Amino acid sequence: MAQFLGRLWERVQGKPHLRKICDTVFDQRQNDMGLLGLTDLHYSVLLAYNLFNKHFGGRHKEPPSADVVASIVKQLKAEKPGGIDREQFYGMILEWTSKDRRLFVQNKFLLAIMAAPAMAELTKRGGERVPSIGNVIQKIPTPVFVPLYIVGLILIQDFSIHAD
Repeated sequence: MAQFLGRLWERVQGKPHLRKICDTVFDQRQNDMGLLGLTDLHYSVLLAYNLFNKHFGGRHKEPPSADVVASIVKQLKAEKPGGIDREQFYGMILEWTSKDRRLFVQNKFLLAIMAAPAMAELTKRGGERVPSIGNVIQKIPTPVFVPLYIVGLILIQDFSIHAD
């Protein structure tokens, strides 16, 4: 159960989608050794941010500056002169996008929390008119439906983003 909730939380944060973005960029830019060359790192970061901005809604997210990437490249040249692997690239992008992904999750929750009460009320009214379950639905208080709608709306928003 804990693993399921952990995967669900990662999905809400957009990590699997970010992984796809990083894999796409890495596959386009990798060299013969299967590594991302350090000379291509800044361009690859810009490509990843371009895809990130296209797929994650909201305001435009700024990539790290050329100076930040240059300092990372300088540091990595001493450690790994051939380039970085897929996991290191994903780790860098994950770290640089953490603030933007946090805002993305907050906006998702805010939208779901605002819409859930109205949807719960509409569902209850509609369900009361159904002859076979109307009496049961009348006995269930409306606030019971609200958390279900919050979770449902968050997951629906998540699936619509990952469907691209």
